[in-house]
Order: sequence, then structure tokens, then C-alpha cells
Amino acid sequence: MTFVTDDFLFMEKDKSESLFYILQGKVAMIHKQSHTFITDLGKDKYIGELGFLLGEPRCLSAKARDFTEVFVISKMDFDVVSENYVQAM
Repeated sequence: MTFVTDDFLFMEKDKSESLFYILQGKVAMIHKQSHTFITDLGKDKYIGELGFLLGEPRCLSAKARDFTEVFVISKMDFDVVSENYVQAM
């Protein structure tokens, strides 16, 4: 997926249905409820993995800082592939 400056990849409290891997660009992690900037993440970083793996709603929002491309892994695809790697899981 591709995002431009100020696009939200996801919002806090959203259902965690996808995991994101940043291919290009920069993403700000923000706690919107308290108006707190947490960190910027760039190329080769994962985002959204905590809620994704634990089945919890998003605890932060992710906002593109500039032109950003991410690889998106859906929960359904992850579950199908992980069935083949039971020992790794």
C-alpha cells in the first residue's frame, strides 16, 4: 500500500487485522488521545505487530510523515502461512 504525507495507516482503537512492514518512507507513532508523539519509524521496521499478534485493538495511531510504501500482511494470510510453520510459532 502507498500513503502520502499525513495519511493514517491506522488509528488507535482500530481492530488489529494487519501487520505493516515499511518499505520506504517514515511513519509517526502517535497517541492521539493524549496528543503525544511517540517515535518515527522508517525503512525495514514493522508496525502494528503488538495488537496483531495479541488480538488487541491498536493502542497507537500510525501516520505517514512523507510518501510511504508498506507491505501489508493480513491476519488471515498470516494464519494460513503459519499453519505450515507450527514449530516456529
